[in-house]
Amino acid sequence: MNADNAKKLHADAQQLFQEKKFQESLVLLDQLGEAFPNEPNIMYARARCLVALGRFDEAQPLCAYLRDVLGHRRGAELLEHIAARAAAPAPAFNDLVTPAPRQVAAAPVRAQRGGSNKLALVGAAVAVLAIAGAGYFFYQQRGGASDSHVAEAALLPAPDSPTYTKDVAPILNKNCVVCHRTGEAVPMSLTSYEQARPWAKSIRTMVESRKMPPWHADPSVGEWSNDRRMSDRDITTLVRWVDQGTPRGNPGDEPKPPKFTEGWKIGEPDATFVASMQTLPATLEDEYRYVLVPTGFTEDRWISAAEIRPGNINVVHHVIVFTADTASGKEDLSGSLGGFAPGAPPLMMDKGRAMKIPAGAMLVLQIHYHKEPGKVETDQTTIGVKFADYTVKKEVRFGTIGTEDFVIPPRTADYPVDATFVVKEDIHLEQLVPHMHLRGKDMKVWARFPDGTRKDLLLVPNYDFNWQIFYELAEPLSVPKGTELHAYAHFDNSDGNPFNPDPNSEVRWGEPTTAEMMYAFYMYTVDGEQLKAKDPGST
Repeated sequence: MNADNAKKLHADAQQLFQEKKFQESLVLLDQLGEAFPNEPNIMYARARCLVALGRFDEAQPLCAYLRDVLGHRRGAELLEHIAARAAAPAPAFNDLVTPAPRQVAAAPVRAQRGGSNKLALVGAAVAVLAIAGAGYFFYQQRGGASDSHVAEAALLPAPDSPTYTKDVAPILNKNCVVCHRTGEAVPMSLTSYEQARPWAKSIRTMVESRKMPPWHADPSVGEWSNDRRMSDRDITTLVRWVDQGTPRGNPGDEPKPPKFTEGWKIGEPDATFVASMQTLPATLEDEYRYVLVPTGFTEDRWISAAEIRPGNINVVHHVIVFTADTASGKEDLSGSLGGFAPGAPPLMMDKGRAMKIPAGAMLVLQIHYHKEPGKVETDQTTIGVKFADYTVKKEVRFGTIGTEDFVIPPRTADYPVDATFVVKEDIHLEQLVPHMHLRGKDMKVWARFPDGTRKDLLLVPNYDFNWQIFYELAEPLSVPKGTELHAYAHFDNSDGNPFNPDPNSEVRWGEPTTAEMMYAFYMYTVDGEQLKAKDPGST
């Protein structure tokens, strides 16, 4: 079997597994196993199918071989899962997402008013819609699976004696240096051997635990074009390199480092908006600020690209920009221009698609500042946009599945909250962004179609507030009118949650991170919409 045939067969087997056609997937994997009898990734995939089929007696020796002979971490994980299933059969995804005892209807996002500021600032709840547009971390234009999974599909075993120049540098270039390089807001750069070697043990710990690259979606539910999981082969390579003393290797084997665009990544903007100067006192460590910037637009404008550039990258954790339609009198906060976070490319639309900024709209910046105390710092953030120079056929829109109607009791470790939204028109769903705060534990999202069938969309079993990751569907999903979109989450308000600010308090919806939110944001287009809009500045 040649490499191309093996790649296709492996991809087909993965697709069948995602469709829960475990027996059909196993048939293809058995063929691959005959051609590549000692390949760990194939063995793991076969074991996973056997477990899904309940054939534990066949899966156990395979998992044990993976764990004990090949040192394959996920073999050990499967053995633990088998043991748990044997003790008490684990529920399927469908059982896990059974609605909570208390049904909570999806509430509209309410504006909060205070003082003389008439502009409604929903804060993080609506602002996170911008993350869905920008892809808070590792946004990737539509057009295929991530490189890490192309590598995994290649079915090549990890090298026995990896070196930095031949084996490790390509992995770091592919997965890490988009953030871990000079000029980015991260603790270290990994663009050379001299930079990477002192961090070797930390690299091993982070990739073995899959904390890096950050990605929290369960791989058994959904397929994502921006999936950043590192392949088992790459993890094994990095672990072996560290265990064997971080050898440098032949300098001639080292690849050229990737090139990153300097200046505006979207090209010279057609318009820029500069926020007011923000002064951060010496005592400040962590703070969210909301900054209003008028657009001055007298006509509706169509945006094809947007980029946010902090003035002081050392103190800006992230920026999210959304639009407020004050001219209409509706105080509409559903628009977004994306956001900034380390490693996040700017928001860029495909031709024919664009975001609308209404005439008279304000830009609302949510800026999260984080710095070491002891020094006064300043920041002045700039937003650059490009106007669509093509006919706009589809407006990119944002929606919400969520609720503000919940009270989490004190010292409760697994409190369920659910919400439902009924789709009002035929749409195509493109992205999902779960959002909770420090007590958020897990979230599941699924669709119940009008014919009664259900499609599981997203499962995040270990939610982490520090990483507001968006998930871009590998292919936009057709969602007909009348479909119910469900979100179901758990919150941990116990003292067993190390991030819990106060396990003795009741917790309600609110903007501060010490309060809570429960939202699944989504990006979509409307099927029946066939605009012929043009930006006033286009020729």
